[in-house]
Amino acid sequence: MYVTFSGLGYTILGILAAAALIYLIMALNKLSKVLSRVDKILGENELNINKVTNYLPKASQNIAEITDNIKDISEVLTTTTADAIDIKEDVEGYLITLKEIISIVKNVFFK
Repeated sequence: MYVTFSGLGYTILGILAAAALIYLIMALNKLSKVLSRVDKILGENELNINKVTNYLPKASQNIAEITDNIKDISEVLTTTTADAIDIKEDVEGYLITLKEIISIVKNVFFK
């Protein structure tokens, strides 16, 4: 009895195919278990999921309104900051002028 290379190759391919088939069956079994768990979780939380999906449009609208309000506040703060800087510069100018007036009055009356 002789063993040919082609017969040996077919035997090895058959064994590999059987191993791959067993691995595929085990993977499909695990996938089936995972899908059944996901289905169970979705079934248990269906009411909560429905509540959340019903509130999503309102929440997104609120987020859009909040974003618009933040933009408005940012614009007001920018304007207020610019006004505060202008007022600070004006007050600083008035104080410098007042200091010069006091210096002049001091020099005139206390010589």
